[in-house]
Amino acid sequence: MKLFHVTSSGATVVAPHVAQVEADVQAFVEAHMEAMLAVRFLASEYVIDRVDGGRIDSPSALQPPAVVVPGQ
Repeated sequence: MKLFHVTSSGATVVAPHVAQVEADVQAFVEAHMEAMLAVRFLASEYVIDRVDGGRIDSPSALQPPAVVVPGQ
């Protein structure tokens, strides 16, 4: 998927950048979640099963409230 930088004079393609680790991508998405996905970021991780280690990465919320799980 191409990303674009949009200004009043037009749009240019943003040069791709390869992340060294998944955490880099997660941190970027979390920092810009509201602008990119129109959802409010809640936490980096939400544990749903302490015994088996189940978790949700980057849970977020819509308005009116609803749970959104990116990538699921």
